[in-house]
Amino acid sequence: MINVMLDELPEEWEGYQLNTSFRVGMQIMLIEEDKELSKGEKVYIIMELLFKNDRPENVRDIEQCLDWFINGWHHDNFTRKKSKKKKKKTVRQMDFDRDQWRIYSAFLSQYRINLAEADMHWWEFMGLLSCLEECAYTKVIEIRNKKIEPGMSQKEKQAIKQAHEIYALEEDADEQTPQERMRYENFMKYRKRYD
Repeated sequence: MINVMLDELPEEWEGYQLNTSFRVGMQIMLIEEDKELSKGEKVYIIMELLFKNDRPENVRDIEQCLDWFINGWHHDNFTRKKSKKKKKKTVRQMDFDRDQWRIYSAFLSQYRINLAEADMHWWEFMGLLSCLEECAYTKVIEIRNKKIEPGMSQKEKQAIKQAHEIYALEEDADEQTPQERMRYENFMKYRKRYD
């Protein structure tokens, strides 16, 4: 386990040199959500972004490296309870394009980091993103997660519906891979621990 306060953040995986910039991580997340790209196109573009020189030839190794790169920053244990109930539709929590100004302003005001000029590792960026104090970004995430409960008044239900419409992200949960859904679920579980 790498400790950001004691260790240098990794720049390679299994001997392969990586481009670990937070911008690469954001681009990968956006590529994975792009409905206009085929799976093959996504893999090719991600490999071009992530690997500096050589890259694994085995698809499974590429997937492991990508999973490590995207998710290796958190160290909490996440377990998924297996349920026989019908799977609920997964709601996307965030989008680096739609939420860009909220994220940018939060980093600038809370950390004094100008993301337009910053140079940081993806893991450092995600660690800071997950620990933001209350701000426009965290409020929008909260709105996207807000559920309409049976005991709510008609006025409350209407307000939540309107807020959902304003901040909704385009999505089709059926098109998301289990790995993509797990990444969002893990991110949000980690994020909630610090709210």
